[in-house]
Parts: sequence; structure tokens; C-alpha cells
Amino acid sequence: MMNDEWIHGGLTFLNLRDHTRIVQHITTLPDQYPEAHLAETKLRLEYVVAVEGVVQLRPSESMNKKMKTGAIENLEHVLKNRFDNYPKGPTWHAVFHDLLGDDIFNSDGDTWLFQRKTAALEFTTRTLRHAMSRWVTRAVSLRLCPILASARTVDLQKVE
Repeated sequence: MMNDEWIHGGLTFLNLRDHTRIVQHITTLPDQYPEAHLAETKLRLEYVVAVEGVVQLRPSESMNKKMKTGAIENLEHVLKNRFDNYPKGPTWHAVFHDLLGDDIFNSDGDTWLFQRKTAALEFTTRTLRHAMSRWVTRAVSLRLCPILASARTVDLQKVE
């Protein structure tokens, strides 16, 4: 997905991100490849793009030392703190509406914020611990206890 874009010295820099990192795509000059340049001018944040070409590591002296990737803070920035900077947009919403409706995974803005706050109330440490405790208690009493009651020796690695 397109994360960021800027023009410097006649080159267009696109920061593209996936689930693992942000990579920087540097495009050629507009007069050399006018069709590619025209396509790039139509890109917006969060558009899904595919890039073809040669991947090269930049020389160390021209690497952007300020570009942090793979840090948990970046994920928190995108998914929590500044979610409003990364809208899914109407195309995403239309494509996934039949599957996701208007829930938290397919909403933006105030609708997303309301759903996130509502979900956060349900997914606290206390509620998850309570639910897990009920599940473990039920599994032990209904599955493990009958096995232990019916046998003298039990190989727990063979218990299903």
C-alpha cells in the first residue's frame, strides 16, 4: 500500500508498506516515462499498488537514516494513534461491504473509533482471563477428568 509520497530533485519517492516493512520506491524522471509518471500522479494514500522493476539497495551515503521500519511503534501509529491518517476509503468499503458490512474492519473515522472503543471494553485482561478460565474449567471437567477416572495410568501426550 502507498504510505507516503514526495517529489525531490525531479524524482518521485513513494514509501510503500506491507505487513513486514516500508520500502522506498524511487521513480524515474517524468520525461523519460510519461505513462508511469501519469499513473503515479493518480495514486493516493492506502492505494494498493504493484511495482515491477529492479530492486536495488541504495548506496549507504544516500540511505534515509530517519526511516524507521518494523518497529512496534509504527504499527501502533497506524492501527491506534493516527488511524485517521490511513483511511480505507470508499473503494475498500465497497469491495468488502458484502463480506464485512460496516463493522470495525470496514469502517473509517467516527464509526471506526466508536466500534474500537466498544470492542476495547469487551477485550480487557479481566474479561479475557475470565473467559479463558471458564473454557479451561469446562475442558478439564468434561474431557480430562473422565479420562483420568477411567484409567490407572494415563499418557497425557496421547490424550486427544
